[in-house]
Amino acid sequence: MRSTAFFSDNEREEGREEGSNRMGKLIFLLSEQSRNEDLLKAAKEAGYREVLLKELNI
Repeated sequence: MRSTAFFSDNEREEGREEGSNRMGKLIFLLSEQSRNEDLLKAAKEAGYREVLLKELNI
């Protein structure tokens, strides 16, 4: 992985947008499935969030 100093402003913005989109999908799917406890835990714990992103193929 490259240091953020090597990314252009456009690349950083694209990365932020992609991360935001992934989080939106995660929130939507967990909410749709009434997985409120998972949603709250994902908001607090980055590691658990990654587990859920993989589980839900996001």
